[in-house]
Amino acid sequence: MRVVLLLKSIYAVPNAMTYAIVIVLSVIFTFLGFAIEITNGNIGHVKNGREPNAGAAIFPNIPFIPVAVGFFAWLLNSCYPHLGFWIIVGLFTLYLPYWWWSLRRLDGELQSLLAASEKQLDAAGDNGERQNDN
Repeated sequence: MRVVLLLKSIYAVPNAMTYAIVIVLSVIFTFLGFAIEITNGNIGHVKNGREPNAGAAIFPNIPFIPVAVGFFAWLLNSCYPHLGFWIIVGLFTLYLPYWWWSLRRLDGELQSLLAASEKQLDAAGDNGERQNDN
């Protein structure tokens, strides 16, 4: 019953709750992008023989993306009620499976690169010990 009332209040007129949901979804978008960016950076680190400790700069994205998405939703809602809200929800619904697939693929690639680099380090370590024994 509460869910029905919430949906009725959101659907009646674009209000603060509508924009709060849009802002929350845009922050989630941003953090999903960070996860992919960090994993991709770690892949680059391992390929170049470095430790996988990549990071992502959150400052320009966190304030800019939610504000831009909120403004975009407000602009579309001013043309047609709830259009911006439903476009953002639809994009989030489409982006989530794509993000999950991309992260799984990148994580698999990172794990295989880490395993290969471990084997190379083990092989180099074994060769060094054998040369010292002789």
